[in-house]
Amino acid sequence: MVLTYKEGWLYFLGEKDFKTEGTFSYVKMGKTNNDRPVSKRKNEHQTGNPRHIVEVSESIRTNFINALETYMHNRFATKRVSGEWFELDKKGIKSVVSEAKKVNALLDIVLTEGQAIKEIKESESNGKFINATKSINANYQKYPSYKKKTSIIL
Repeated sequence: MVLTYKEGWLYFLGEKDFKTEGTFSYVKMGKTNNDRPVSKRKNEHQTGNPRHIVEVSESIRTNFINALETYMHNRFATKRVSGEWFELDKKGIKSVVSEAKKVNALLDIVLTEGQAIKEIKESESNGKFINATKSINANYQKYPSYKKKTSIIL
């Protein structure tokens, strides 16, 4: 999967019974683009629904909404009930949100490193060579293990 920059929000919606206020264990993991608030998306799910739609956790703002949502849906596929609805208790919701935040942080590292590489690539060379310092050589040797730790399979 190609990692494409697209800002948005990963949200987590649940349902409450209007009469009893009882909660259900189904949670919708969905996305909305950055220019569309989660509250609007929640209201769209409410239309025609006999249960009250509620946010069961804070939404996560991301620069890679399609990749993050796809990763989370695949990662928790064993909990899928139907489509984007997953069966999660309170502990499960915390676990899902925690993992989404960690993956999102890794994606931000990729973005930051990509921007730095682009800046270097687009800068004009002065034609001079600089010898690597001990610190640079040490970092060069550590790079393969760093890359392995920060790699994400999407």
